[in-house]
Amino acid sequence: MHASLKLYAQLRTLTQVDDPNDDLLEVWKETEQSVADGLINLLKHSQHFPDEFHQPLKMVNDVLARQIARVPLKHLESTEDLFPLLYVESQPVQQTAFDILHKQIPAAQEQISVDAALEKTTARLPEELLSLILEAPTVAALAESNFERSVPLPLRGYLLSWVLVFDHIEHASFKVKNDYVDHIKEGEYLPGLLNFMFDFLGHAHNKPADISKLDVTSYTPDIELPRRDAQWLLTHIYYLCLLHVPSLTKSWYIDCKSRPIVVTLEPWTEKFVSNHTVSHKFSLNKPQISPPVISAALKSVQNWSDSQTETEPDSLFSVKVAPRAQEITASYTLDEQVTSMRISLPSSFPLINARIEGLNRVAVNEQKWQSWLRTSLGAITIFNGSLIDALTTFKRNVEGAMKGQTECAICYSIVGSDRKLPDKRCGTCRHAFHGGCLFKWFKSSGSSSCPLCRNPFNYG
Repeated sequence: MHASLKLYAQLRTLTQVDDPNDDLLEVWKETEQSVADGLINLLKHSQHFPDEFHQPLKMVNDVLARQIARVPLKHLESTEDLFPLLYVESQPVQQTAFDILHKQIPAAQEQISVDAALEKTTARLPEELLSLILEAPTVAALAESNFERSVPLPLRGYLLSWVLVFDHIEHASFKVKNDYVDHIKEGEYLPGLLNFMFDFLGHAHNKPADISKLDVTSYTPDIELPRRDAQWLLTHIYYLCLLHVPSLTKSWYIDCKSRPIVVTLEPWTEKFVSNHTVSHKFSLNKPQISPPVISAALKSVQNWSDSQTETEPDSLFSVKVAPRAQEITASYTLDEQVTSMRISLPSSFPLINARIEGLNRVAVNEQKWQSWLRTSLGAITIFNGSLIDALTTFKRNVEGAMKGQTECAICYSIVGSDRKLPDKRCGTCRHAFHGGCLFKWFKSSGSSSCPLCRNPFNYG
């Protein structure tokens, strides 16, 4: 196998010389797909043999990994069978499987998003991938592992599987992204990861790791310092948690039973993850600013605002982002009168809630105005910490009021924090309510009567 792979590597070299043989190029192009399938097949069959103490096998796996890394992505379309390879006893095979999936998954999300929109289906994460994060590791189980030599392959496989989960979320459409987040929430996968993460990083013992020299926004394997490598990968995943599943991360933080973690995590997050300057490990004399969680959140709002301006150049709604002040101002102008609110992000956002305040109220009473601000804040809390949802909710409430749309008789908002209009109407008094508001009323009052007329609620 080693000799065959070396021959294949040599043939590839001959196709890339200045004046390659035409016949070789023709045959190479004709067989590229079948050869790629053969290489992937070899990779799959490598999973049964640990190579740490088997030098010949490790040499084969190394050269196989190098050749697969050079295969164009278009020839690696069917890669679902590679998920189990993230837990094999071979570092080159594990890393190669991850590298392929890390490239393939983002490319596939566009089609998945289109299919979900056309077929109106709920997108789900691959079960083969979720099975790999079902059981979180524990620090106690790793007590006998030798981190001086390398990161244990099962631990690395678990963490790399989480990176692939976030690859799905990051490159999906807004709807599919929310479907994926709901899938993670339903399976309760995240608490195990975060519990292990902050035990390993020292928070559970009041000794959080110093990661000031690590760029948490990216990750590059560092095989020379295994424990540092594990810390880097874990903190990068924490950054991805705050970026893509902030509401789930915050919920875990609120429910966390470990007093040391609760005390140390917020200042540590503010210092190293949400808002930080980092000296990159490969250029220690040149400090550089990394795009932290807050900057990424503000940038996403700015990109969304720019796209809204392009599609609706005459829109009465406008958004201004102030990165230095960590603030967003939303304004709606009508007849030269401006209605506006401001969202401020604390330094440890999203562990700590954003703050929303009204700046200028026009043509609406104080009760309704405060309700609009509350539902905008609720949109951040409910819908995965999305600032864009808060802005959209505010915009739709203002527009609905201007158009005379009916408001919910419980919360006094037109658009609720769940982004829905009042669609439940009492058959007796004809007042409309949000489904969520009505459910809370039934639950708190212990009855199914209308909140206003107190007759049994009959849906109109």
